[in-house]
Amino acid sequence: MRAGWEVVIGLEVHAQLSTRSKLFSVAPTSPAEHPNEHVTALCLGLPGALPRLNGEAVRLAIRAGLGLECTIRPFVEMARKSYFYADLPKGYQISQHDLPLCHDGVLRFPLDDAAQTLEIERIHIEEDAGKSVHDAIAGATVIDLNRAGVPLIEIVSRPGLRSAEAAVAAFAELRLLLMHLGVCDGSLESGSMRCDANVSVRPTGEQGLRTRCELKNLNSLRALRDAIRSEASRQVEAYLAGEQVEQQTRLWDADAGRTRAMRGKEDAADYRYMPDPDLPRLQVPAGWVDAERDDLAPCPFVLRTMLRDALALDPDAVDLLLESPEILRAMLPLLEKDREAAKAFATFIFGPVAGALRRRERDLSARLDALSAWYEVFQRWRSGALSNKMLSEVLDAGAASTDAGSAPWTKALEAAGTTLSDPSALIPLISGLLAAHPAEVAEYRSGKQKLFGFFMGQAMRQTQGKADAAMLRTLLQEALVGEGS
Repeated sequence: MRAGWEVVIGLEVHAQLSTRSKLFSVAPTSPAEHPNEHVTALCLGLPGALPRLNGEAVRLAIRAGLGLECTIRPFVEMARKSYFYADLPKGYQISQHDLPLCHDGVLRFPLDDAAQTLEIERIHIEEDAGKSVHDAIAGATVIDLNRAGVPLIEIVSRPGLRSAEAAVAAFAELRLLLMHLGVCDGSLESGSMRCDANVSVRPTGEQGLRTRCELKNLNSLRALRDAIRSEASRQVEAYLAGEQVEQQTRLWDADAGRTRAMRGKEDAADYRYMPDPDLPRLQVPAGWVDAERDDLAPCPFVLRTMLRDALALDPDAVDLLLESPEILRAMLPLLEKDREAAKAFATFIFGPVAGALRRRERDLSARLDALSAWYEVFQRWRSGALSNKMLSEVLDAGAASTDAGSAPWTKALEAAGTTLSDPSALIPLISGLLAAHPAEVAEYRSGKQKLFGFFMGQAMRQTQGKADAAMLRTLLQEALVGEGS
């Protein structure tokens, strides 16, 4: 920012709720193979099709509100937000207006190792629109309504951020929070979360707010940061040139490195909000809010400190765990019983397991349904029941399978068996090994200690890597010394 000026930022974040069906119809929310495949008469805006509110979407919205310390309104009232666009077949979007489900909350987030807060004005439920596709047919725009009606929450903050870096940190923490709450999968690439930023500038010390511009559909942290910086600079230069900033909706042009006008910014009156006559006010079922509140796990803001202090994990490992709520949840019970085991399990997942998957071009985050099997493999390996070689074979076999879940890893673990740790089985093997290599035994006893590695290697080869290395080492040392005395 230019000296003497400050930027004022508020965020509007759209997050897709993790439901199986759409907000008002039974059409699935899962990705479709073909355009206009996951649609119903309601999605198409056909006359006579009536909406029915998805209760799971309401529950998830309440959960998000509680995670952001909001007040939850005891009823749901939907409104029609009217505007014309080709991918909005009904001519209006079903949303909420003056009575949002959640209001007056706070987001806690870290910035430069200091705790920051951002006030949340409201969280409301709404349906998504369809998608205009401009490159499928030359010279034409076509409409895909697979996303029409997908349930969203819009999280609107107050203008409490004073830098692009603070906006990025707040959005990143909000994404983690929704993931840990199980409200949204947090995928920026697929569009599950999209961020709009309301940006204005003012001279440092000025109290009022000047004209703001809304930056639409910023779907990465880098885009959010760069767009805010560019727009703030544009507005400052306009004021210094004696011009006024027009209230606009603007888009970020990453190639040009600047924002560009999309349309004049609408106010609420432009949308002609009205209560939806097809959706009467609904009471939130008794006990829902208390049940969700009791079920809330620690938020990422709290978990981050706990992981660093309790597990002494480095910041990179903490970030990896926070990006994988399922793994982290599996580890939390270990914190109370065995902190060192939890730390070792985290290292195991992001080390050997991730490495085996990476070699097979598999994504760790896409295979988390095998978490219980990984823990069983980890326990067997940590107890010594699996040698390092056996561990490598189990992980490689599990990673090679295209089957989901724990089955491939469990099958590989069963096939591996356990390490040979019974002295009665290892001693005859060692005796035979020494008898087969009398020259090497003599050289070892004469002082050539490096030959011990040769004997260990031969023994491991004969047991196909299944010998307990510690037990084998002890027995081999005793045999070499014993027979030479």
